[in-house]
Amino acid sequence: MFGEQKFSILEVESGKDGIELIKNEKPFLILTEFYLPDITIYELCEKIKDDVNIADIPIIVLSTENNEGNIKKCLKLGVKSFLEKPVSAKVLFTAIEDISDNLQSREETILCVDDSNLIRKILQDEFTNAGYKVLLAENGKEALMIAQKHKPDLITMDVEMPVMNGYEACRALRRTEITMHIPIIMMTSHDTLLEREKGFEVGALEYFTKPFEKGCLSQYVISLFNKLKQKKTHNVLLVEDSETISHIIKYSLELKGLNVITTKNADQALEVFKDTKIHLILCDVNMPGMNGFDLKGQASFS
Repeated sequence: MFGEQKFSILEVESGKDGIELIKNEKPFLILTEFYLPDITIYELCEKIKDDVNIADIPIIVLSTENNEGNIKKCLKLGVKSFLEKPVSAKVLFTAIEDISDNLQSREETILCVDDSNLIRKILQDEFTNAGYKVLLAENGKEALMIAQKHKPDLITMDVEMPVMNGYEACRALRRTEITMHIPIIMMTSHDTLLEREKGFEVGALEYFTKPFEKGCLSQYVISLFNKLKQKKTHNVLLVEDSETISHIIKYSLELKGLNVITTKNADQALEVFKDTKIHLILCDVNMPGMNGFDLKGQASFS
């Protein structure tokens, strides 16, 4: 039934195994039997709703008993649809399509990092309503672990947090190969030039001041992702030995629709120049080995 519709299906036989799988895989939808062998459907729903990282995943319950009391209790726990078995493929897929349409599902995942429960909830609602998958972290250290495991497409990062603040976390993310390319938006209640400079120095892409107007942040993110997806026709070769500066310039140019190829030194740049049509070279002057002026001469000669 599902294979013909090209769904990717994950299966488990118990409620406890299901919860672990849901936490690890964060599926688009949970389809569950009412009677589970190890825990009740109510316990399953409560455990899902108590975990902020999976609480918004919609649940459809299948049951042989169309009991009004069961239905009301499930709906109160956040179940989106309660279907009586045996259920036809048409009825099931209609329920799934209704949920899909309401979610306006997008492919990107956003990690929101803030020590305030209220701000995390606001950000979660903002991005979930826009159709994005949302992960949450309370501090920079927790954010590093989640980012390395789930590789989100974007991170919003509070500045002032216990354990590890936003600047420290941003710097650590930029130093780790698996997370160094993730765009980061810094969130702060102190919008000063010094704050912005510190954020850009550690690799932040943009700054937002709290409190922000509802819908403003999600609209910026939608625009950001759309620009990053645009077909890029002009190649820019960026030669910069500082990873932080390289990331800032790279994302700024990609938002303008340019394809950016990064290298850390002149020798790497010359290798790229041999095989790729380059429309523009941006080069640091003071680099170890061959400097920017020498590279300009050799690249022009090539």
